[in-house]
Amino acid sequence: MRSADLLAKLTTFSLGDLVAMSEIRDIFDELLSSDELNDKESELCKVLYAEFKGLNKQGEQDQKERILSGIKKGIERFVKTRTPAPAPAAEKAPAAVQKMDMDVLLSFIAESRDHLEHIEEKIMDLETGYNPDLVDEIFRSMHTIKGVASFLGLPRIKTLSHLLESILDKLRLQELTPEGGTIDLLLSGTDILNKLVMDLDEKTSRKNVKKENVDIVEMDIDIVEFTGRLEELIRGNVPAQKTAGPDQGDDLVTADMRQKFIGESLDMLDEIEQSILDLEKSNDSTRHISDAFRTIHTIKGNAGFFWYGKVEYICMNLENLLDVLRKNEEVLSVDTVNSLLNAVDYLRRTLHEIDRGEVQPGEYDGTSIDIFGGPEPGSQLGDILVSMGEARSEDIQDALQLQNMKLGEILIERGVTSETAVNHALARQEKITGNTEGKQYAAKRKDIRVNTDRLDHMFNLMGELITAEAMVIHNPDIAGQDLPNFSKSANYLSKITREMQEVTMSMRMVPLEGLFSKMRRLVRDLSRKFGKDVRITISGEDTEMDRNVMEEVSDPLVHIIRNSIDHGIENRDVRIKKKKTDFGTIHLSARYEGNEIWVIIRDDGKGLDREKILEKALAKGLVTKDQEMSDKDVFQLIFMPGFSTAEKVSEISGRGVGMDVVKKNIDKLRGKVDVESVKGEYTEIVLRIPLTLAIIDAVTARVGTMLYSIPINDITSFQKPSRSQLTRTDTRSTVFNHRDKLVPVVDLAEFFHVAKEREQMEDGIFIVVNNADKTAALCADEIVGYRQVVIKPLPEYIGTMKAVSGCSVQEDGDVSMILDVHALCDQSIG
Repeated sequence: MRSADLLAKLTTFSLGDLVAMSEIRDIFDELLSSDELNDKESELCKVLYAEFKGLNKQGEQDQKERILSGIKKGIERFVKTRTPAPAPAAEKAPAAVQKMDMDVLLSFIAESRDHLEHIEEKIMDLETGYNPDLVDEIFRSMHTIKGVASFLGLPRIKTLSHLLESILDKLRLQELTPEGGTIDLLLSGTDILNKLVMDLDEKTSRKNVKKENVDIVEMDIDIVEFTGRLEELIRGNVPAQKTAGPDQGDDLVTADMRQKFIGESLDMLDEIEQSILDLEKSNDSTRHISDAFRTIHTIKGNAGFFWYGKVEYICMNLENLLDVLRKNEEVLSVDTVNSLLNAVDYLRRTLHEIDRGEVQPGEYDGTSIDIFGGPEPGSQLGDILVSMGEARSEDIQDALQLQNMKLGEILIERGVTSETAVNHALARQEKITGNTEGKQYAAKRKDIRVNTDRLDHMFNLMGELITAEAMVIHNPDIAGQDLPNFSKSANYLSKITREMQEVTMSMRMVPLEGLFSKMRRLVRDLSRKFGKDVRITISGEDTEMDRNVMEEVSDPLVHIIRNSIDHGIENRDVRIKKKKTDFGTIHLSARYEGNEIWVIIRDDGKGLDREKILEKALAKGLVTKDQEMSDKDVFQLIFMPGFSTAEKVSEISGRGVGMDVVKKNIDKLRGKVDVESVKGEYTEIVLRIPLTLAIIDAVTARVGTMLYSIPINDITSFQKPSRSQLTRTDTRSTVFNHRDKLVPVVDLAEFFHVAKEREQMEDGIFIVVNNADKTAALCADEIVGYRQVVIKPLPEYIGTMKAVSGCSVQEDGDVSMILDVHALCDQSIG
C-alpha cells in the first residue's frame, strides 16, 4: 500500500533531506491519484500534503518538527484502518545523555554539523581517486566527533563514529581501498550521524537554553545491522604492513596545517585558562570543568592526528585531573587551580616549541616532566645565569631578598654580572617560556564565528541607515539652498554608507561550494537508483551568494537535476547508438552577470521536444493552434503546474514534475529562469538570481498621489510619447511604437485603480521595462528620482497586492510600492 510506504518514508525522514523530500512528494501524488483512499481520507491527505510542502519554507525548526509529527499521525490513521495492530513490543531503553551544560551540548552540535558537512564532501572526492590528505582530514574530523560524543555520553554517535574512524584508519594505512562499497558505507554512516545530530539539535531547540543542566535523549534508531556491516568490513581485510606513524605524518602534514593547529590550540588554551580562573569565583564549578575538559579533549585529538605525543601526554594528564574534579568537586582547592594553570602554561610553552621546530612528531613517555609543578626547571632567570657561569647561587639568593628591583637590575648594580649577560639570559628565558615581553602568541586567524541572527540584525540596521541618510541629504527643508560644506559632508557620508553596505552584504555572502557539493551526492545516489551512469562536473563553486537566497535556490536545483537524470539523460545503449559517450554528464556552474548570479544546469541528454511540448499544451488548452511561439516561449511551458511530457509515471517522472516549484521559488526571489535546448543534444537551464533581496537600485515614479519604485535592472529606457506613436487596439488596449516595435502600454493608474493627474496618456512619461522576454511601457505621471531603496514587507493589515513585492520608505517619509515587473507583465499583457 502506498500509504504504508508513505508512513515508512516519513518515519525515517529528516528535515533538510532533499532527496527524501522529493520522493515523499512523489508518493503523495501517487496516493492521491489512486483508489486507495475514500473521499474523506483523500481530503485529509490533500491537507497533509499541503502541510508537507510548507516544510520547505523558512521557519522555526521546532515548529516544522511539530508539523511533521502531525503529518505522520495523520498518515497513521490510513495505515491503521488497513492493517491489524501489531502486538506491543518491549520498549527499548532510551540512550540518554547525562545531565549536562546546555552550552557544551550546543557547541558539540554546531561543530559536528560543520564536520559532517565537510566529511561528506571529502568522501565524495575520495571516490575519484585515493588522496592521503583527504583521508587524514576525514579521520581527524571523525576522531573529534567520537571523542566529544564519548565525553557527553552519546553511545550511538560514539559507536558509529568509532567504527567509521576505524575504516578510515584502514584507508589511511592502505589496508582498504576507496572502492564503491567502502564509499557507500562511509556515506551511509555519515547520513546516520547527521540524522542523530540533527535530532539532538531539534530537541535542544525546544529546551530552555537558560537552564544549566538538561536531560537529552539520543534518537531511538536501530543501528545494529549497519554497525555489523561496518565491523564485517573492518574484520574482513588482511592488514597490510604498517608503517611508522611519525614518518607517515611528516608526509601528510603541511606547514599550513601545522600552523593552523598551533593557532587554534593556543586560542583554545585561552578559553581553558578562563574556565579554570572562573572555578575560584563560581559556586557551581561543573560547567567550567566541563568546558575545560571538552576543549582539552579536542586539542588532544588534534595533536594525535599530527602525532605530537608530548602534547597528547600533557592533555591526557589534564583530562585525568579534570575528570577527578568532575566526579568529586570537594577536591577543588586553590592548590588544584594552581596546578591546572601550571599545566596550561606548560602546554602553551610546548606549542611554542613546536612552532619553533624544537619539538618533533613522535611518541612521548613523559618520564622527565612534571606538568603540574610550575615553571619548567631551568626557566628562571637566576637558574639560567648560574648555568651560564655569570653568577653564583649565593649571589642569586642575596639578590632575591631585594625584590623591589628586578633581579637583573640588582645583579648589574652589584657588579655581579654585566648588562649584556643579563640580556642574553632574558633572551634564553623568553625562548624557554614562550613569552614575548608579556604578549601571548596568537597565530593569525582569518575567520571568526558570528551568530547569524547578529548578521541579520546588522543587515537590517544597514537598511535603516540608508533610509536615514536619504532623509537627511534630500530633506525638503534644505532643498534649493546653496550649502557647499553640507554637500561636501553629504558626499562623504554617502561614500562611507555605500562602502559599509558592500561590506555588510559581503558578510552574508557564502560560497556556493557547500550547496554544489550536496548536488554531487544527489547525482551519485539517483544515477545508481535509475541504473544510469551519470557524472557531474562543477565550476564556479567559489561564487558567493546571499545565505538567505541560497536556501531558496536549493530546492529548485534538486528538481532540475532529478529531471535531468530521469527524463533528460538517455540510457547507456541509447547513448551509444547516438554516438554519444556511454555516460551522461551534468555540468553545474555559477558566475556573476551584472547584478545577478547565474546558476547554470546543463545536461547532454536528449533535449526538449518542441513539438511534443506544444502537443501537450494544446491538449491542456494552454495554447491555440494559430498561436506563433518562439522556442523560448514553448520551453517556458514546462514550468506550468502539472505539465509533463512523460509517457509513463515513475518514481521520478518527466520534466513537468516539480518544475512549477522551480518557477515559483525563483519568482519569489525576483529572479528569472531561462531555458535553451537542442533536441537530441542538450538542455540548459539558467537560474538568474539577484545578488541580494533587501537593498536594490530603483527608479521611483509618481502616479497621482501614489509612489511606485521599479528595479533598475528591469528598465531599458524612458520615453516621452507623442500622439502619433500610440495606437488603440480592438481590445481597447494601447500599444506604443517604440523603435519600430509595438510595445503594449500599462497605465499604472488604471492597473492599480488610483486617481491620475493627466487627462491624456501622452501627457505622462513611459518607463519601458523588459522581463522574461516580455516588454511593456509603464505609464506614470512623473519620474521622482533614482536611488537605493530598502525593501520592507507589506504590513499585515494591507495583505497582498497584485504585482507588488514590498514597500520602501522615501526620504520625506512617504512610502513607495516596489513593483514586481514580472507579475505586472503577466497580469496586464498575458
